[in-house]
Amino acid sequence: MSTEFYRQGYFMSQQEENAAIGAMVKELKEEQTRLSGLQGQARSIGHHLANFGKLLSDPAWSFWVEESYIQGSSMDGRPMAVASLQSLDKERILALIKDLAETREKIRTLKEGLKEAGL
Repeated sequence: MSTEFYRQGYFMSQQEENAAIGAMVKELKEEQTRLSGLQGQARSIGHHLANFGKLLSDPAWSFWVEESYIQGSSMDGRPMAVASLQSLDKERILALIKDLAETREKIRTLKEGLKEAGL
């Protein structure tokens, strides 16, 4: 004899409910892992930007960076902060911000669903 439960507009058996909850828990763990990776990428970008900011706050390096940019030089011998900053892409950063927001929203939604299920 299977016990039926009414959930979100339709009936489901205990097995179906358990499977749905299990899938939600698995997806939550995957999204939390994804969020951790995205946060690592964001920290790395922040580190590059912070180093570049420190460089620009040093008058000697700031002048050199500005002059190199104005003259269009390749900035050979440039400090690591400048070299690493050049690898950053505005579109990549914007996509990362979007991914972070979407992943956090998925996690929030999954946690709400699990709370509604009594977990």
